[in-house]
Amino acid sequence: MTFVFIMKSMNLSKKLFLSLVGLTGIILIVTLLLARWSFAQGFSDFVNAVEQQRLSRLANDVREVYQANNETWDSSAIASINRTFLQHSNIQNNRPGPKHRPPRPDYDNREERRDDKRQVLSRPAPPPSDRKNRPPPPAQRIAPAKIVTVLYDLNGNKLAGDNSEFADETGVIVNEYRVEYAGEDIALLKSWNTERFGSALGSRFRTQQLYTTIWIGLACLLLAAVLSFYWSRAILNPIQAVMQGINKLSSGNYKEKIVHQRKDEFGALMNNVNALANTLEQTKSAKSRWFADISHELRTPLSVLLGEIEAMQAGVRPLDPKNLASLEQEALLLKHLIDDLYQLSVSDLGALRYEFKPIELNALMLRHCESKVVLAKEAKIAFSYSLDDELWIKADKNRISQLITNLLTNSIKYTDPGGIIRLALTRENDQVIILLEDSAPSVSMEVCKYLFEPLYRIEKSRNREQGGAGLGLAICKNIIHAHKGSITAKPSALGGLQIRVALPYLQV
Repeated sequence: MTFVFIMKSMNLSKKLFLSLVGLTGIILIVTLLLARWSFAQGFSDFVNAVEQQRLSRLANDVREVYQANNETWDSSAIASINRTFLQHSNIQNNRPGPKHRPPRPDYDNREERRDDKRQVLSRPAPPPSDRKNRPPPPAQRIAPAKIVTVLYDLNGNKLAGDNSEFADETGVIVNEYRVEYAGEDIALLKSWNTERFGSALGSRFRTQQLYTTIWIGLACLLLAAVLSFYWSRAILNPIQAVMQGINKLSSGNYKEKIVHQRKDEFGALMNNVNALANTLEQTKSAKSRWFADISHELRTPLSVLLGEIEAMQAGVRPLDPKNLASLEQEALLLKHLIDDLYQLSVSDLGALRYEFKPIELNALMLRHCESKVVLAKEAKIAFSYSLDDELWIKADKNRISQLITNLLTNSIKYTDPGGIIRLALTRENDQVIILLEDSAPSVSMEVCKYLFEPLYRIEKSRNREQGGAGLGLAICKNIIHAHKGSITAKPSALGGLQIRVALPYLQV
């Protein structure tokens, strides 16, 4: 629990650093332990192989003695084998023979001994050249290992060799070698070594390798700690940059962007944060513009309505049916605007209710087109339509009717007198296409992408003679998205605007 609490209280850089160092340390320890185990096994195999070679040479000597003694193990053969074992033991253990030393002179009294010592000390020192040519003093000898070699017959009886007092001790190396003669086993050679690694030199080499391994492990761990420190900082630097960018967004600063040149996932994350900043900045601007536009749209009919009422109260304008009709027109305009704002806000929140049912779109479209023919004729506009039969969609009938009404009303309202409006309803693969085109005036391709934004109108003066607050196409867009369709606008070949609506076709 304490460890978990400490890890939770650490920052990300420390956690990443400790994770990298810990993982490297675990891998390093496991690797070194496996290397030590492999070294010990390999060195033991090497020592056994060397001992087997020695026993093989010894077996050749035993075989020769056995053959020379008429293939019997008599006393002379045993003595010869013991001498052979002694020679092999001296060679194996590096035991030199006794050095010949001259006899010490006998002195009758101490004075003669002192005189002889003075003569030795008074001898002239050898020249420097002789000193240089002297051989260096012998190195300190390493204590040889105790190797016991015994020869047994096939019944397990001892024939020759040392006493096997190490046979029952643990930690000794035991080797066996069968002596063959004329294709048959004649004896068994067996040896015991008190050194686990063959000799004291092997043990010293093993200890030296152990210390070397430990120092290498510590050096690698130190190097891993240094690299982990810089690597963790290199990884966390872009994260810190992203955190700083998010903190700026939280404080409302949307203009400062994260400057970078990265091409990896961190670069994509920084680009997303910058895109979020742009979106928030545009949303903030749109919010301010939205309030300004709504205030303007509500204030204009309200101001006209209040002005006419004040004129009637002052007696400037008489209170007659004509002026009451004007007041009613302004009140209806204000009500229509409020209804559109409500519809748009509800659809943006996703709270607009939809009842999806299979409907035949061509029949519904035909009723709306027939009702708009009179309105188009009054505006001196030629309105024609072409509708395919049996085009079914799964939709909300009231919302689709609202969509068609808004599109046709908007087209009639903004088409110049003497113009043309064409409506076509067709099927393309698995989609039902509504194509509405009109004549002048037209709009540029750059303006077309803003037509579906709320309160957007092409005429900046907001001329009320053409009416509308710029909410009709925004409501149409929300209706189409709710039906999993698409709506686009572009300049028309007739010189005006082309609206294309695509809805999923329902196979009945």
